[in-house]
Amino acid sequence: MNIKCLKRYKAVFFVDRLKGPKLSFGQAAKAHRKSKAFVQKWVQLFKEIGNIDNFLERV
Repeated sequence: MNIKCLKRYKAVFFVDRLKGPKLSFGQAAKAHRKSKAFVQKWVQLFKEIGNIDNFLERV
């Protein structure tokens, strides 16, 4: 898994996963040192598609 995918999965894990910490978008962005929009975008894509490995480039 490359670094880009790892960052995306961390963003999703912080917010949406069953065993994750269940943080808000803002809290997850702060903990992950990314923007709130980044976290929201990848969580939304994960909910719609279920997999974010296929997105090698920015969407």
